[in-house]
Amino acid sequence: MTNSLRQIPHSGPRLVESYSRHDSSITLHRVHDLALMHWLQSSFFVSEGYPVPAIFSNPSRVFNDAMQIWSAPGSGNVFAYLLSAKDAGGSPLYQPHPMPMALPIISIDRLGIAPDASRAWSTGQMRHAGWPTVDPADKITSQRLLGNAYIVQMPQGWIFKYQIDILAARYDTIACLVTALVQKLNRWSLTPETMIIAKYPGRGYFGKKLVRMTLEGEIADATEIDATGNRIYRASFQLHIHGWAVDIDPNIVPTLWTQTINATALDPNALAATISSTTDLRDGEGRDVSLDLPVAQ
Repeated sequence: MTNSLRQIPHSGPRLVESYSRHDSSITLHRVHDLALMHWLQSSFFVSEGYPVPAIFSNPSRVFNDAMQIWSAPGSGNVFAYLLSAKDAGGSPLYQPHPMPMALPIISIDRLGIAPDASRAWSTGQMRHAGWPTVDPADKITSQRLLGNAYIVQMPQGWIFKYQIDILAARYDTIACLVTALVQKLNRWSLTPETMIIAKYPGRGYFGKKLVRMTLEGEIADATEIDATGNRIYRASFQLHIHGWAVDIDPNIVPTLWTQTINATALDPNALAATISSTTDLRDGEGRDVSLDLPVAQ
């Protein structure tokens, strides 16, 4: 069997991006949480250039959690950019703490994840994403037969489910934000959907990918009256990200640059020109012939 090896160029001693399944900064949720947050901040604005603040919190606590951030000193207030937002007349839309942070606010609540068998790379058989070399470029020569490579498994499809709630103090505000949501979703498919960018760990294989995100069910009206008697307009809906679980624990193994295939069941002289051969596992055509996938840059 012949496997194509792909060289990953590098300049330092760290040959492969190393991740550990025990590293809390690299999790399935974090990759898709960041992708969703980026899409929300690119889709909903209180005024041009000022995204609606979004928080990972349930709707009953989102305002209290927002106030904790709003009252944080210095760089702890990640919503401080809103202090520069102004209305059409030039008046500030937000006042600094101790004044409360004004609505609208977006609440993001994680609902769970589910495997997606329809996007499985294989059934009952482990498949590798590839065998990239991890040898320094100046060590790779045509005379060097033994190298090092790391084995990466193909990703597995998972669906990441989120409950999104948009809270606003005015009906026209919630109407504008719901309209912005509908405009961001494709209207030619049976299920309203769009594509978002997710950045996965692992250099040279997955990296940044466009993943599908669907609106599941209706956009419900969850308007309520708060403790002070004020009406809080609220639109509630579910978004499902059809993402991936990628292999973050590659295995580094010794690998032969060339592989000799030999058979001597018949006359060795007759086999020499047909069966016996030396195959160079390095691919110089810019493609991984074992998977027929373009080499990632």
